[in-house]
Amino acid sequence: MTPKGLIEFQHRFRRFLDDFIHAPRRYRSFLPFPTRLTRPPFIVDLDRLDPREFENLCFELLTQMGFRRVTWGKGLREIDVVATLPKKDPDGYEYQELWLISMGRRAPVEFLLHIAVRDPEHFIHRIIQYPEAIKELSTKFRPDIPVTLLFILRTEEMSVDLLEHELRRMERMLREKERPYPFTLRMRWWDSHYLTNLIQQYPQIGYKYFSDEARAKSKYRKTPEELYLENIKLTEKFQATLSQLEEEKKKRFIAERDAAWKDVAFKAAHKLGNPIDAVETYLQSLKKRIGGRRKKEGLQIVNNMEISIEEAKAVIAQFKSLTKAEEINLRAVELLSLIEHACQIPRENGVKVEIEVVENCPLVMIDPDRISECFNELVANASHWFDKEEKIIRVSVNKIPKRKLPDKIDTTKKYLKIQFEDNGAGVSLANKEKIFAPFYTTYPHGTGLGLSLVKWIIEGHGGIIYENGKPGAGARFEILLPVAKKRKRR
Repeated sequence: MTPKGLIEFQHRFRRFLDDFIHAPRRYRSFLPFPTRLTRPPFIVDLDRLDPREFENLCFELLTQMGFRRVTWGKGLREIDVVATLPKKDPDGYEYQELWLISMGRRAPVEFLLHIAVRDPEHFIHRIIQYPEAIKELSTKFRPDIPVTLLFILRTEEMSVDLLEHELRRMERMLREKERPYPFTLRMRWWDSHYLTNLIQQYPQIGYKYFSDEARAKSKYRKTPEELYLENIKLTEKFQATLSQLEEEKKKRFIAERDAAWKDVAFKAAHKLGNPIDAVETYLQSLKKRIGGRRKKEGLQIVNNMEISIEEAKAVIAQFKSLTKAEEINLRAVELLSLIEHACQIPRENGVKVEIEVVENCPLVMIDPDRISECFNELVANASHWFDKEEKIIRVSVNKIPKRKLPDKIDTTKKYLKIQFEDNGAGVSLANKEKIFAPFYTTYPHGTGLGLSLVKWIIEGHGGIIYENGKPGAGARFEILLPVAKKRKRR
């Protein structure tokens, strides 16, 4: 090595040590020179990549590092990639780490960082607002392994020291407060400097994206004619796959409906059996009282029988409503009048009701009688769980962008989002799915069929309902209903 080379090495090594002292977690190993002390046939310049190429570059780097993309959760609005990374503990036991990766496809990374740092609890709630995410997280991954949130930054506009400090502060906030989520969260970030180091570790990727020769004559880049023909084939396959998925969805719906009815019939028989057994017992006792001419005791038994009969009648009435849920007569309807009618009784009982409807609200294709039952049940359900002196029910109606629609509904249609929110006790994470099951109730005087009926009716309209309120801060039911094709008000 020449004296000039030694001096250059000294300067580079000193810069590396300074960077490492300030942010040691950004580095894996120090390679001051490429293999054989020769410069690679490319210069890493992330600015020359368009957004699509940068996205593909990140995907290839993640794949080379061992990440495997997975399908997890519903409606992850801020996360671009969900992946697992295989690991081994000191005992040789293999496990999977879950990584939630944001690279700016759906929202600016800086914007997400700001939300995550300033209000980490709210950020977590936004990520896992759908109950399926909590369920899959608790069943597929070890609770003692933290979920990693990775931010990939293309530019260096943010201060390295400031970012490191803020992310550590966020992790401390999440550790110090007791959270209702069954996991811990850690933060990682890659800036352009770290990405450059990664690309140099995988020269085949760097050559593909940054060498002039490869960009001009890459086997990975096809001619416009080849791309056109490939696009036609992919479109045909996509349409065929969509048809198959629709057919499978219909079969699954029928199977789930049949299974649900069997379950409802079994539970209804059990629910009705209790008051009927009680009536039978009372009858035997009544015969003895009549024989002994104890009129007063006999009247008390008759009163008890009437109570049991009323309980049975209530179950039968709810069961009849459940069977009528499939009898839906659709027409274009304005929602505001139905909401006002449902909120009339709570207002008379001293509940503060706030209703907000988006301007130029379109009509929805619904059966007004069935949807009125749903709104009445949701308002009544909120009234049962108020635990504060000031009782508040908020109802809002808004248009929902297509990109925010959950996967389980027909995304070719347009929808309105109707939100019922209260300031009561809320729903615990463990009960968010259970509350829609037939005959499940935590209310002492409930039959357990109300929310099940609501879910049945909403899904019969081609919509969806879920609860995503914060536990302890009030319930929040969100309903999506399809918009009528004729959008003008009558």
